[in-house]
Amino acid sequence: MKYILGIDQGGSKTHAVVADEQGRLLGLGRAAGACHSMHGMAAAMAAVGEAADQALDMAGLRQEDLYAAAGGLTGIDWADEAGLVRDALARTLSLPPERVEAVNDCISALRAATSKAEGCILCAGTGLNCAVRDSRGSTYAFGFYIPDRDQGGMALGWRALQAVYDAESGMGEKTSLTMSVLEIAGAAGVDELLRRQVTGRIPASLPIGLPVVVEKAALAGDRVAIALLDTFGRDVARYAVAALKRFG
Repeated sequence: MKYILGIDQGGSKTHAVVADEQGRLLGLGRAAGACHSMHGMAAAMAAVGEAADQALDMAGLRQEDLYAAAGGLTGIDWADEAGLVRDALARTLSLPPERVEAVNDCISALRAATSKAEGCILCAGTGLNCAVRDSRGSTYAFGFYIPDRDQGGMALGWRALQAVYDAESGMGEKTSLTMSVLEIAGAAGVDELLRRQVTGRIPASLPIGLPVVVEKAALAGDRVAIALLDTFGRDVARYAVAALKRFG
């Protein structure tokens, strides 16, 4: 029996699964997120190794029992990076490079969504990516062409913070997001929160956690939160439209 390891690594989590050649899932492992181009290859592979060890342990297998591995990892945005990440995965998992495949995580998500050769996908996690594939197997992913203002949950979180600042300064409409954000941040007021941001004392975990707050406020009828989601949705949809046009 041949056993295959599958890896999904994003900015907020790393998942690994072990399956046999019939596709039966035997083990699952979880670790922290990482991106080789932001946190370093060693950190990215350490997370992969941790998740893989958990999956193998659940399956009652050892690393030497693996036949092959395939990974969809964030940060594979340039042509040469797939080979670099593949080789790092091979070393981490003690597999020959020819039995390891590494692609951008958007591509593996697209394959999970459809068995058709062609398709387009938006991946909005901590960051954002958009990928398209045509019937000939040609692929394109936006990667670093996406600016910070559209980068997934992190960007939506920063937009929510700006909406709170706008409400305080009178540039925007009052919103229930203000009290929610201040409570989460443990700040006495908007002035204190803004000063923390200006002096670099707002942790990355704050904006990353705010999309859920925006969603709850929108469901409760908050007009600012509804507008944030509407605008953000329209902004990120532009990448899918552009990707589809790119491939005709």
